[in-house]
Amino acid sequence: MAGGYIKLWRKTTEWGWWKDVTVAHFFEYCLMKAAYLPGHYLGKPVGVGEFYGSISGMAFETGLTKYQVRRAIECLTKTGEIASETASGLHHIKVAKYAEYQDIVETQTAQQTEQLTEHLTEQQTAPPYLYKKKKERRRKNISPKSPLKGDGEKEDAYERRYDGITYLG
Repeated sequence: MAGGYIKLWRKTTEWGWWKDVTVAHFFEYCLMKAAYLPGHYLGKPVGVGEFYGSISGMAFETGLTKYQVRRAIECLTKTGEIASETASGLHHIKVAKYAEYQDIVETQTAQQTEQLTEHLTEQQTAPPYLYKKKKERRRKNISPKSPLKGDGEKEDAYERRYDGITYLG
């Protein structure tokens, strides 16, 4: 999930794990790593607020040790901030209240987002003043050039006049 941003509430400073730098850092990492739209990872479905990762990969990405990552997962799982399932060395991590943390309307699904994007793309058109300028350029700024060049060769190019300046091209 490259790009974008996450919301981080000020009330986080009142959270029980706030003073435990390792756990707080790992939880922020989970918020940033979690999918904001449903998708797939290695053929496995990934819902909103979920992601897959290995202990060593998460340790590398966070700058923590493997032990610190395991401990953070254990602490956050015990208090219910995340849910973690392990299968063949890959952890499936779900941020428990991701929609609440990110202020997401839960009724919005990937399909609705896709439909909205398609609808907006169809509805988007250039402002009328751009079309007017193009038509004006076509109408009065382009005139056919003489069919013969200086040495007698035929020329398909047009002369263009913008603000009294003639351009060939």
